[in-house]
Amino acid sequence: PPLGRDTTHGPGLFSELEARGGVASRFPEAMKELFRRDFEGGMGAYHEKERANINGLQNEIALYLSEFEVGQYSTFRQLLRLFGCKETLYSTLNYDLLIEGAARQLGGFTYGTKVMADHFNIIKLHGSCNYFPAMEASGIVTKNGPVAYMGPIMFVKTTETQQRLTNYRGISPAMAVYTAGKPYIVRSNYLRMQLEAWQLAARAVPQIFLHGISVN
Repeated sequence: PPLGRDTTHGPGLFSELEARGGVASRFPEAMKELFRRDFEGGMGAYHEKERANINGLQNEIALYLSEFEVGQYSTFRQLLRLFGCKETLYSTLNYDLLIEGAARQLGGFTYGTKVMADHFNIIKLHGSCNYFPAMEASGIVTKNGPVAYMGPIMFVKTTETQQRLTNYRGISPAMAVYTAGKPYIVRSNYLRMQLEAWQLAARAVPQIFLHGISVN
């Protein structure tokens, strides 16, 4: 998926969302410029000013990211082949389904740390575009409150994720708002438990490999 800004290699994330003619295309021009210049800053401003409408934008982002597919020579396939699935936990900050797609091509995957034969263990620390609320309206919706839903979530396959999100008007998947602090508007005990499981694993393993992120 593209990064936030437009580059000489192609349009950035906001330009791609705007071209789809949904929520992003109806932003005031000043907000659009902020998103084009700094997507993370734009999300922060939008989350602060339009908190009641953030679900619609989150759904558009989720649908867009769910449409990317893993190629035969993708970095994810190379990474999984290199380290294998035994005694290895793969954690990602991405919302898309690319690592799941690569793992499925190579045998299968499971979310969390439960060991299954020939399956890759994956933890998504910022949530995922296929983590849907498992109930219609468990939790409290308030005008100014930060949480729209608090309850169980379910994992949905890629094709079903796209079907659900097309013309979807419900509560967005459980994925952090892409801004500083990564706040959630959909929360679940599962998200907390997977973070705790990752922390335990990180303290226990002899080696941690980082790829594609910067450490602050």
